[in-house]
Amino acid sequence: MIRLLLRALLRVYFRRVEVVGAEHVPGGGAAVFAPNHPNSLLDPLVLFASVARPVSTLAAEPLFRKPLLGWVMRSIGAIPVYRREDQADRSKNRETFRAAREHLAGGGAIAIFPEGVSHDDPSLRPIRTGAARIALGVNGAGPVLLVPTGLFYTARTHFRSDALVCFGEPIPVHPAPVEEGEPSPDAVQALTSRLETAMGRLVLQAKERKELRLVAAAERIFTT
Repeated sequence: MIRLLLRALLRVYFRRVEVVGAEHVPGGGAAVFAPNHPNSLLDPLVLFASVARPVSTLAAEPLFRKPLLGWVMRSIGAIPVYRREDQADRSKNRETFRAAREHLAGGGAIAIFPEGVSHDDPSLRPIRTGAARIALGVNGAGPVLLVPTGLFYTARTHFRSDALVCFGEPIPVHPAPVEEGEPSPDAVQALTSRLETAMGRLVLQAKERKELRLVAAAERIFTT
């Protein structure tokens, strides 16, 4: 019910939400969606509306302490993340990672925003290692599919603007050797770099506008 309500509200808020690369969305099995984060709380809602299957999200822990928003977060199965910028106890992220990995091992899907914070910069910020650490630490049947995702808005803060969601080709992730309860740093860094490159191809970045598939899709969709 919560997901249906959110999708209905998005249809009111946005003039339209277009999806490119829907064929890259895994229909089942463990999947980690990794979008950029240009529009705060709207980003996970737009992602939910663009994916047919249930998707849990990792979200900043302070959001869970807000009366109505906290209830919504728990209702959609969100998992709290404890961030340095919130002056939180980051050791609690061990439980966050455990919960995320268990969800994936059961064939579920999660969304994690690797940049760590929402921003309106014209370029992708350096991504953090959480998505790679979670995906590499899952022991389940089959690989985890890490799906780079690009989000774009014609007018980020305006009512009845347009949104574009671009899914890239999934990266199959197999479990990595574990050292003291975590995947090896070398494996984490290699996968993080690969994800950052893949996300960079999908995100509208000021220095690379002419080279991105996203720009061509945005021009074609929003000028017709």
